[in-house]
Amino acid sequence: MTNKTIGRISLACILWSIFIFIICLLPSYDIPNTGITIPYLDKYVHATIFFIFNILLCSILIMKFRLKNLSLFFLSTFISFLYGGIIELLQQYSIGRSCDINDLIADLIGAFLATLLCMFTRKYFRV
Repeated sequence: MTNKTIGRISLACILWSIFIFIICLLPSYDIPNTGITIPYLDKYVHATIFFIFNILLCSILIMKFRLKNLSLFFLSTFISFLYGGIIELLQQYSIGRSCDINDLIADLIGAFLATLLCMFTRKYFRV
């Protein structure tokens, strides 16, 4: 991979991190009500946004740092856990939001699934 490609993926990861930060810390009254009543919808959203975050993160770790599967698994999962945990702790200071361990678990499930996907498809990364 070229440095340009790695730079673009890094930028996408940073922008996605900022998006996660903003969307998770918005006061609850700023979040539009869609009228959709799917049980645990917010957990699916958490898992999805951290799945995307971890795909980008794993891509960087594979292409730039050439991490092997075990190191990739532990480092990417730790970073996602740390980022998700910080966001959950900060949510208790946001109006109408609260710290929820189930959100952190959903974040980790999304990150875990993304890491597994990257581990099993890493042969398609042109490193």
